[in-house]
Amino acid sequence: MMTNKWIIFAIYLVIILILVSFITYAGTIYGPAPTPVVYRTYVITMNLTDSRPTAQFLSSIINEYPLTYREDSLITNTTPVWVATANREFTLYIVNASETTIQQEVMLNSTALTNDTGGITWTLKVPLYLIYPQPVYANWYVIITEDVNGAEYVVFAFETGNESLTQVLNGLSTVGGYLIALNGEPYHLWNYYYGYNPVTGGIGEYYEVGLPGLSLFTMWVGQGINASSWPSSGFQEVLQVLSYSFNEYVNSSLITHLTLSPNATIGETTNYGYTVYQRPRLVPLGP
Repeated sequence: MMTNKWIIFAIYLVIILILVSFITYAGTIYGPAPTPVVYRTYVITMNLTDSRPTAQFLSSIINEYPLTYREDSLITNTTPVWVATANREFTLYIVNASETTIQQEVMLNSTALTNDTGGITWTLKVPLYLIYPQPVYANWYVIITEDVNGAEYVVFAFETGNESLTQVLNGLSTVGGYLIALNGEPYHLWNYYYGYNPVTGGIGEYYEVGLPGLSLFTMWVGQGINASSWPSSGFQEVLQVLSYSFNEYVNSSLITHLTLSPNATIGETTNYGYTVYQRPRLVPLGP
């Protein structure tokens, strides 16, 4: 005959077995699932140009610095604004430059190709928790790089003041938008630039985003536009010692070296820019 002591022991044993079975079942069927990351998409569209002076700057120096004005106008009036940016690959980066308010590193990036006139569209997938319900604040690096033969060259780099990621994204996504500089002043991305219009054969004004890391220059070495109208006495001696060299370095290693010999043209030496920029038939630099 089972005593009360054994009855109580049996009841406890049954309860323990039920609890163990329940925990095992619950852990197997109803275990916690990872929370999916929700994204918001930002579309950033820009017209890209090189580091040529803005139309406003050219207007401001026409009287005080007429020679500089003429030199700058020579380039802007003979080259389209997209001469250095058409059909190229650019990558946009947004990286925190200071500690974020969520104490987490942030890096967003997107790569795209420009069209025939330097227009580009980047698509950024931004984790929603970075902008909602409270946007992340920090100083931000906004960087644009260009791919040239597999190497990324920085053509735009800017550090903002302390602002939200939402502000940065909205400034980049808006035509005419701006970023907040370290001194608190707005840095306007979009400006008006002059450039040659190959369709009309004249000069046009374009609304573009300038890339400080892309430079375009024209150089002429000789007696004059029409050499026959200039006296040649003594000039041949000058040409014998005059030379032009172009060196390009990446990580302290020389990757390009070009030398302009006497009585040659930069256009001939560089195949009108192709040797340097890998862009076919830039505007000829003249004899």
